[in-house]
Amino acid sequence: AVLTQLCCLATPCAGAYFRGKIRERTRIKSKPSADFLQWLCCMPCAAAQEARHVEDLCEVAHREGLRIQKNMEMKNEIEAKVQEMMAEPSRVESTRFGRPMAGTMGIYSHKNPSVLECGTRF
Repeated sequence: AVLTQLCCLATPCAGAYFRGKIRERTRIKSKPSADFLQWLCCMPCAAAQEARHVEDLCEVAHREGLRIQKNMEMKNEIEAKVQEMMAEPSRVESTRFGRPMAGTMGIYSHKNPSVLECGTRF
């Protein structure tokens, strides 16, 4: 009989302690005495309320984790595309007087054109 009476007092104390931890973590204001009274007067209601609250928090954390994962995947894809573009040599060749200049790789060549390339312009 003594063990039953001790358990009856220990359960609301433990429940109030963990309820306080949940409130502290979620920044919900309350008094420890209110938590104890809720556990003392209606244990099933207090336990169900806390379980529902923790489930909601877990769902929000899961969605946030998925969102973070998706953002990281997008970031990695963009970084891979940038790296691919940086590693790829330019395929654009410079042109001068309407003809491509071989081997310039997009950089203007400072070679002076011959008289034949200029035509009649001097």
